[in-house]
Amino acid sequence: MLKVLIPFALAKNVYDIDLEFYKELKIDTIICDLDNTLEAFYTLHPSERAYELIKKLNQIGIRVIIISNNKRKRVEPYCKDLNCDFMYSTRKPLIYKGKKFIKKFDINPEKTLYIGDQLFTDIVFANRLRIRSVLCDNLVERDQFFTKFNKFFDKFFRKKMKKKKLVPTWEELLHGINEQN
Repeated sequence: MLKVLIPFALAKNVYDIDLEFYKELKIDTIICDLDNTLEAFYTLHPSERAYELIKKLNQIGIRVIIISNNKRKRVEPYCKDLNCDFMYSTRKPLIYKGKKFIKKFDINPEKTLYIGDQLFTDIVFANRLRIRSVLCDNLVERDQFFTKFNKFFDKFFRKKMKKKKLVPTWEELLHGINEQN
């Protein structure tokens, strides 16, 4: 399997990950995909659980940056409601805009975690930027038309990855970290 497709960890969804996981990894920045990772693509405003998650992360000193291939008119209002930095029309998996963004916001890739729901956009993007990544399952079944093509191939590679046990879950990693301490 191509190394660029392998995430650092797996998670059911972004809301499932224990804050202790981020603390143990010494994460100070989370870059999170928006559509089908943080929220359903058709949801215009943050849900209560999105507000709660961002609040909890900020309380423990983690900055959250929301990133999306979607247009400004979708991303900006959502992120302004959450008071988060954001990047829209990113063109993931291309990394040109990502490199500029990392420099602009003085992001340390070693203390950053990327969370997304697609192998061919999110995980490839994070790996090419040398940022650890967590691959989540789809938040909702329904998806945007233009992501259906990627998701078709995504399913094949996810099955292969899970069958070969190439990637641990965040729980397995946290358990391993705690055993070492």
